[in-house]
Amino acid sequence: MDSFDSGNESEENDEIARSAHAGMLHDHERHLKFNQALKETLAELSKTKNSIQVLDIGTGTSILSMMAASHSEKVKVVACEMFQPIAELAREIITDNGFEQQIKVLNKSSTEMTIPEDLPRKADVLVTEILDSELIGEGMLPTVNDAHLRLLSKDAMIIPAAAQVCIQLVESESLWEMNNLDEKNSGLKLPKHYQDCRRTANAHEIQCSQLYPDHIKVLSNSCICTEIDFTSVYKHNDTAKQSKHQILVKVTKTGILHGIVMWWDLIVHKEKDIILSMAPSWVSEEYIWRDHWMQCLYFLPKPIEVISGESLQVTMYHDNYTVWFDVVRNVLSSSNSLQPPICHCNLHVAWSRETFALWNTKKLIEKWRQLGYKLSKDDKRVVIVGDSSLAALVLKNNGFENVAYSESSKWTRSIIKGICDANNVIFPLTKVNHETDTVVYDPFWPCNILPWHILQIWHDVFSLSQKGVQVYPSMLYLKAAVVKFQELYKIRSTVGDILGFDLTKFDDLISKVQCVYSDPEHGQFYSAEPYSMIEYQHSIASDIVTLMDFNLTDQPPSKDILRSVTIKLDTEFSKEMALVVWLDSVYSEDITFTTGLTSKHSPWVQYSKQAVVFIPGFLKKELSGSTTIDCTVLYRPGHDHDVVFSFSRMGF
Repeated sequence: MDSFDSGNESEENDEIARSAHAGMLHDHERHLKFNQALKETLAELSKTKNSIQVLDIGTGTSILSMMAASHSEKVKVVACEMFQPIAELAREIITDNGFEQQIKVLNKSSTEMTIPEDLPRKADVLVTEILDSELIGEGMLPTVNDAHLRLLSKDAMIIPAAAQVCIQLVESESLWEMNNLDEKNSGLKLPKHYQDCRRTANAHEIQCSQLYPDHIKVLSNSCICTEIDFTSVYKHNDTAKQSKHQILVKVTKTGILHGIVMWWDLIVHKEKDIILSMAPSWVSEEYIWRDHWMQCLYFLPKPIEVISGESLQVTMYHDNYTVWFDVVRNVLSSSNSLQPPICHCNLHVAWSRETFALWNTKKLIEKWRQLGYKLSKDDKRVVIVGDSSLAALVLKNNGFENVAYSESSKWTRSIIKGICDANNVIFPLTKVNHETDTVVYDPFWPCNILPWHILQIWHDVFSLSQKGVQVYPSMLYLKAAVVKFQELYKIRSTVGDILGFDLTKFDDLISKVQCVYSDPEHGQFYSAEPYSMIEYQHSIASDIVTLMDFNLTDQPPSKDILRSVTIKLDTEFSKEMALVVWLDSVYSEDITFTTGLTSKHSPWVQYSKQAVVFIPGFLKKELSGSTTIDCTVLYRPGHDHDVVFSFSRMGF
């Protein structure tokens, strides 16, 4: 088989493949509105200027630069892009489209640019789109401020001109459980420093529209909280480094206020009223699905019971990169400045959102109890091995005295100890005694990005089993189903042409970096990406199949393992389809922990992300019309226990 990329090149390829460029390039509304704003702006400037200097910050594939250049021969563009592979790609795309005389690409940050070395003179137009779902998280404010101070003329036109920040009060028990460990669900008492923790300021970037109304209840109308202006140097209104914006929000439905949903409406061109909205589906009849820009959910420190008709004071704070909120039952007042939430209990740093959901899932906790009853029939001590796992503590708290815990991560031991102390349980940290212990591995580790990363325990399980220790789980099963997405497939579809601009070079690059492995016999292999399937509309398009099984009591393989499976589809293959993969850990005939589906018609688990394998465009054409897919799975133990996938049509 072909050799692998070097470590740096592999990481670079992953960054390209999983960047937001592909999803953004499929955002047709974005292209139309930025193009319209550029056309209007440049037409106005052409009336008085013989030469128009445009600065494009964060050009990506250069689509905005080419839009600007296409509207007037007077336009010269300097485009900067920090990520070197994308900067090189931009140069190639510019040449393919015949704009190399008008557009110059720099592989550097705009804050490192100087005049006249990089930019011939101060720019007449700034076009930039370094925006994330939180609006300012990619550094829009300091970047545009720096441009105003050093790189732009005094009367420069800015695209976009501003952004309106919109908010709405919401109730969501299921999403709250991804941010907080609930004593009622876990059955555990929590230490005071955890209860008082303000958690972190990290926004929960999420596809809110896909979760409404099953997981989200709206408690107010949407409100414009503030408008952030990009046409001049932005000055914070509260302190030198922080702004504060207060509004009164009327509650329209009685309920439990868990948090605030925030999105932004981008004012691309103010005079021409060109607006690009990120409003969720229940707010906007013109809702457009996107995965590169979503809504953000900000949780309150504690839920608040609210009554229809009452008004709440909502304060939005932000610095140059982060947004956070405060809600009180007072009229508008000049409240003290509130610093961004910082976790001081460490749990919100150590655990992923899925891990919180895990230990709030009563059915899963009940499975641990069932396993405890089964193992307690043996006189041996049960040692649970995990990464900041609560399994041992749950069993101790339910009367299983002969249970201890072995923590794999040193820095999270204090977290477990704190929760143990709150429950008057002797800290169960221990080492395994090969002669007297039964060892149980918790299959859910916060550090596992993809489900099969738990295979890192294989060597330890095998070593213990060789010494006669009873170890659980002994079997892992890699499961999969083909799904038909309503929208998500678009982010890995070919781009081709955008408003007449040829971007096939981008498609070629994405196809290249998605292929992580090539083999003459089995073709090209592709990697998976983690997604929470509950956020994406889809239908199951095949039965559940087992792709591969792993007997952890066998000698761990030192070489790659290949398996091929034919998957029968419920309907003919279409471009919207992808493979979703998860792992089942079997502890007994009736106790299995899954990271995906328990049956074809069951809901996806919320406490783990699933692995999505997007089938490349050229393979989609080969598979079109087929009712079966041959999937070859490659397990690579020497490469962080990675699993990659190859596809073909039956008989090819």
